[in-house]
Amino acid sequence: MAQNDSLLKDIFYNEGVIHVFSENLFTNPALKRYNKQKNLTYIGLSGIGRIQNKHLYNYKGKNSNAVKFNATGKVKIKDVDVWGEALYLNKKIGDKRWSDVANTEFINPYLIADTVGGDSFIEKYKFIGGVNFQDNKTTYGGELMYNAEYHHGETDPRPFNKVIDVKATFGVARQVLDNSVLGASVYYDYYRQNVSVRSYKEERKDYFYYLRGFGQYHRKLSGSEKAVSNNYISKSYGLSLEWYNLDEQNYFIQYKIEKGRVDQDHSNLYIPFFYNSISTELTLAKKFIFYDKALIFKIIPSYYSKKGTEVIYERVKVGDTPVRYDWQPLSESQRYTSKKSELNLYTLFITPTNMGRYNDFTFSLGISRKEEKFRSPNLYYKYSTAKIGLEHGYNVLNKSYVFSVRYGANYHYVFNAEDKVLNNTAPEKAFVHDIRNEMKSVINFNLAFKIDYMFNNSGALYFIPKLNFYGIDGIDNIKIWNVSLTTGIAL
Repeated sequence: MAQNDSLLKDIFYNEGVIHVFSENLFTNPALKRYNKQKNLTYIGLSGIGRIQNKHLYNYKGKNSNAVKFNATGKVKIKDVDVWGEALYLNKKIGDKRWSDVANTEFINPYLIADTVGGDSFIEKYKFIGGVNFQDNKTTYGGELMYNAEYHHGETDPRPFNKVIDVKATFGVARQVLDNSVLGASVYYDYYRQNVSVRSYKEERKDYFYYLRGFGQYHRKLSGSEKAVSNNYISKSYGLSLEWYNLDEQNYFIQYKIEKGRVDQDHSNLYIPFFYNSISTELTLAKKFIFYDKALIFKIIPSYYSKKGTEVIYERVKVGDTPVRYDWQPLSESQRYTSKKSELNLYTLFITPTNMGRYNDFTFSLGISRKEEKFRSPNLYYKYSTAKIGLEHGYNVLNKSYVFSVRYGANYHYVFNAEDKVLNNTAPEKAFVHDIRNEMKSVINFNLAFKIDYMFNNSGALYFIPKLNFYGIDGIDNIKIWNVSLTTGIAL
């Protein structure tokens, strides 16, 4: 908890754009000791809404609303730092289609889907706890994350999904050369999702699709069969290396690599389905100080790929005689693959106007290339995206309040887009709509205010209204409005 006479100064310091700009750099729990954040506790409640005129991605639904409770805190006791976070989310997604699983983008392409769809209701609980301690010039740290989610529908056939996700991270950092820190961390993540889809009405005869990236198998859920079930299990691990300079005009270098595998387990599917993934990311950041101004550059190249099994349901032949239908694996060159390369550049410029006030400007550029192949040579799409963004913030520290306003715009332009798809089945048509809507240009505007008002000698009340708009030019002209209001206390 902050001291009474410095609470607003600590809030102003912690929420300063420099710390927000560099927050994602300190993923190593041992390195968190050097991010210079003050000891504060935040307890907040948010109302969140999304309104859009048409579907963009069927599996993301249309409109949504949510209530979120979040509490975070950090305490420093001599040479030990302790931090934690608790989150509860209750959310409704309207008209979700062609996906009966939670975390669709993570599971894709091995989905269970039905022809009906409907509203999806989500409850999420998340807890994070971490600690680090210093021994001479070496710091050791650990962090544990536990996430539990429950997703369900209320329209037959209705999914009931349970998600458990546990992640453990361990890190070490050592001060070298008097003004630099060398760090390393490793983590292991275990994820499990149970999917159960049930139908309660006797007269319903619904088709269920087991999607294999457009190579799909379906069967009807009716009669004595009232439910299907499925498990997804993911295990991933990663390594992070950091070099952090402690000078005022410091720099930061970080390299991360992650490998993972997702398995689908279903008793009626004779061949197990899985995909292996790998991602790498390099972050280079540098801060310059001249007079009373600051300039920070950050460049992040990254690469992600996944490759999985894919099978088709066809006749098994003995010689030239078809014997029976069964699952048959495709060749290595025909299996599902997805690749994405990305390069992002961020520039932050800070200029004080007078004591307790400053302006900041964030300029961003990015370019990416994505390719996804479902069943060679029949199904694929690929496209490149260029993006540019500019954001301005104005920040004020007063005796009784801290105030900030931020607004900005981003533009995404898609080029070199091509796709080849088959339209002979309903699931393919549904996903084709998603794919071709990615061949678009996007304009995004955002506006946010925040005020922390001192209500007694030890606490501040804060309000954060936000407005965000996306205009998407694709097959359909889609408009999306995101609004939220957060209120809480800082101690």
